[in-house]
Amino acid sequence: MKRRRLIINIFILFIVIVAAFVLYTNRNAIFLGRDVNRGGENVVYTMDGAIQRTFTSFKNRLIICDNQGVSAVKSNGNVAWSVNFQARQPRVDSSGSYLLSTDIGGTDFVLIKNGREQFRKTLEGTIWTASVNDNGYVAVASTIPNYKAKIDIYTRGGEKIFSWNLSHQYPIDLAVADNGKKLVAALVSTADKTLAGNLAFVDIVKAETVGEPSFANCMFSDIRFLNNGDVLAISDVAVMRYTSDGGLKWNTNYNSRVLQKVAVGRSRVVLFFENLRNTSTAESYTLSQGVLKGSYEFDFDVESVSSRGNVIVASGKRDIAMLRFNARLKTTLAFNNDIRTQEILPNKRDVFVVHSNNVEVITP
Repeated sequence: MKRRRLIINIFILFIVIVAAFVLYTNRNAIFLGRDVNRGGENVVYTMDGAIQRTFTSFKNRLIICDNQGVSAVKSNGNVAWSVNFQARQPRVDSSGSYLLSTDIGGTDFVLIKNGREQFRKTLEGTIWTASVNDNGYVAVASTIPNYKAKIDIYTRGGEKIFSWNLSHQYPIDLAVADNGKKLVAALVSTADKTLAGNLAFVDIVKAETVGEPSFANCMFSDIRFLNNGDVLAISDVAVMRYTSDGGLKWNTNYNSRVLQKVAVGRSRVVLFFENLRNTSTAESYTLSQGVLKGSYEFDFDVESVSSRGNVIVASGKRDIAMLRFNARLKTTLAFNNDIRTQEILPNKRDVFVVHSNNVEVITP
């Protein structure tokens, strides 16, 4: 009798363990009402997870940049084109029809248009940062003897049209207006052991600085020209909008919150902030005046953000959420394997989801 009861108890314990495992592996769908992508069903591309890579979207392609070059992958997994480019720390940026692949900490960069190499350069100093605009103007900051750094501007044909040596500040980010006539540089100074973030508004044609606002205990990380020629400057304490000559239009402070990511649309900018308990909040502000118009709180910690048109895709370790620029949620999807990053396709529905060793195309 006792033996029979022991067998029954062991059987019940086994059922409980199995049920707990099922509940845990499907917790997102059961408790959060969220679909679960188990991974593997939609894989279109595989890769070696040990190799360092950076990713971006380019038209209807996923751009993969590693230490051997740049490749464009279609949504069916086929490689549309590739350009050889050896780099120790590869980074790729896109704008319009152009891609810029840079070896950060190295000396080389290459400009690509629609899969074809336009030009490449080998600099004397090591590269700090670089950017490209819609018309193929390239801005590169690099080291130079006897100075903190220098900034060079090239046309899409590789002609250098501007050079500026920095004596007291280090470059963090660069942006060139689409017409190639204005430069805005995010700089940082540590003079007198005090951190200061500066914005240098430069007239390239006149080769002179027309504005240089400075902020103590602040660092700018992202500079963007808007369609009308104004400038959006994103720092670790506030987001600001300026005229192309450095006139401040508005300033929105984060109120001591930690900024994680930024998405910029046609009429809104969405800021992603870190919350307690490993969650994030998205706040939607008007680009015209910097006024808060909506917010959404995620139940996961946002690690990567991409946008196209009026749609934003945000991902956490194993979750994806699709929302609009008014911060209203469209849909969510959970995964059973870790997500490295994601890029939304031009149809604004399908998403490249990058894992450690493969890429899926999914529709959340």
